[in-house]
Amino acid sequence: MANFSTPVYPCTEQENTTTLLTVLSDLSLVLGGLISNMCLHVVFSGRPKLATASFSYIRIIGIFQFMFFLTPFPLKILTDKYQRGSTWIAVNLLPIILSFVHFVISTLCLCFAMRLLLLLNCIRRCRRWNSLSWVAWQKMFCLFPVGTILNMPLCFEYVIYYKACLIHGRMVMMSETHKTEAAKDNHLKADWIRTIPAILYCFSAVCTLTFMIAERCILPKLSSPYAAKHTPLFSNLLPLLLSLIISHSVANIGIVYHVIFYGFDYSEVFDEHRMNMLFAISYSLPFPLMLILSSTFRSHLFHIISNFVQGRPKMRKDSTLRKVTSQITKHMAYSKLEMENSELDNRMYPLKATSMRSMLREDAVYRVKFAIPQQTVQIIEEEPDEVSRWDSDTL
Repeated sequence: MANFSTPVYPCTEQENTTTLLTVLSDLSLVLGGLISNMCLHVVFSGRPKLATASFSYIRIIGIFQFMFFLTPFPLKILTDKYQRGSTWIAVNLLPIILSFVHFVISTLCLCFAMRLLLLLNCIRRCRRWNSLSWVAWQKMFCLFPVGTILNMPLCFEYVIYYKACLIHGRMVMMSETHKTEAAKDNHLKADWIRTIPAILYCFSAVCTLTFMIAERCILPKLSSPYAAKHTPLFSNLLPLLLSLIISHSVANIGIVYHVIFYGFDYSEVFDEHRMNMLFAISYSLPFPLMLILSSTFRSHLFHIISNFVQGRPKMRKDSTLRKVTSQITKHMAYSKLEMENSELDNRMYPLKATSMRSMLREDAVYRVKFAIPQQTVQIIEEEPDEVSRWDSDTL
């Protein structure tokens, strides 16, 4: 009978080239990204006056960046550097998760930049908009299925084969990765999928540049009290948007450069490990850049820290002093960033259902209040002699 035994190949064990410096750099990158995005989430969470769509976009971006450093990025480092051979999770599953996270973050940045342009257009036309935070959260219902469908082909890019190897007189099963036939036929498709976040970043950068020019040149020329009311809001949001765009340029500009000069098949020039490291650096920078570029954001952070350290002061039993101090603490409970958030509108939170007629009337009153300068009405009183003389003349 024929002996169908598994062939044994003489293999050489790959030496582990990771050093202590490499381990420390990886740990510092992961911990720095977690701390940075956690601070970014804490600064905007739990603040009722920042519960609007524009600030919710920044919160959601911070949440996805935190998720990037929490699970997929550390797993990718462990499977690439500290694992013998390859597994299906490292080759097919983690690239899908990483590409999905990049796609969601780039799309949210584009939505944030386009929203600011739309708000500027609404200011010019003196119209109101929907500023609730669910406007930003509802984008997830579109991004999750679209991102999953776009990145699903990456799951079938590689196939894993196992072979028996003899290392130091001991039988070891080693894995090897090979591209599937579908991946060989559609190799350009996978590279194009990995380039989608960089393309979305280019659109976000163009929208940010347009908004910056409009905010500096067009908004001051709108001589309207309604535009002046929302000017501090745009001046506070512009540094936050610039921080996101500048930080994400660390990874996306390199991808765009290689796509322009080498085409979509740039994997041999720009390897995956280097790309993940650049994305990790770019996702760690938004919070420090916001502190550098925005003085209002710094004052908001110091306000939160001081309130956390001091706590609530003890009130005296005097009722008069309690009333005065309650008004002072209520006014000082909000930072400058919260007080200048004119996107928050009480009309967006109705206590009871109103009819369409009352909503239109409320909107008209709001437009007249903020678009037409208020003038004091003067009442002229006529003397009795002039009134009697006017009556006799009419008769």
